[in-house]
Amino acid sequence: MRYHQIVRESFNDPLPFTWAFRNETQHMATFRAGKLTYAVSFTLHDAAKGMWECQFALYKRRLFRSFKLSTGLTNTGSQFTIFATIFACIKDFIHQQHPPILYFTAKGDSRDRLYQMLLKRFAPDLARLGYDANTGDDPTGLADRLYVLYSRSRDTR
Repeated sequence: MRYHQIVRESFNDPLPFTWAFRNETQHMATFRAGKLTYAVSFTLHDAAKGMWECQFALYKRRLFRSFKLSTGLTNTGSQFTIFATIFACIKDFIHQQHPPILYFTAKGDSRDRLYQMLLKRFAPDLARLGYDANTGDDPTGLADRLYVLYSRSRDTR
């Protein structure tokens, strides 16, 4: 088996995830990889345009049902499975909510290259859902790159 085929197939086996909560402006899915719990959070930022932000990171539970997302590498050795699960959450969110625009950001060249590769890998899945992807500089200046998934119809409501 060639290296590229191994990498491609390693994204085909996501972990089970559950929706921790869903409301009109926020959804959050969680899953476990080993002893660590991860969260994939979707937050509505512009209701008029249907713009949702996606964040994914380690999940740390706090008192009184609040939570903290902690970004950074975990060196678990299961990054392919983790990203496959994150994308499974994204696909499920798109299937359930049909957001016109879903975006996420990245800081640093290594994350940029990873996210570019992930978007390329999952482009056929996005196309089947009626979505395309685009990248650019983050206009807020908070991150280096902005990644946008947008519905081809933009009239999904």
